[in-house]
Amino acid sequence: MGFRHFVAHGYAFNLNAERLQELANSVVKTFKKFKKEINKNT
Repeated sequence: MGFRHFVAHGYAFNLNAERLQELANSVVKTFKKFKKEINKNT
């Protein structure tokens, strides 16, 4: 039902490109820190 529900209602998304870039950069930094910590303990 999920896809059919989405298509039937046609949700609109108002995405801010600058904010998405900030979030993407944050994820990259967090993942790098995570990898560093994992590698430090192995």
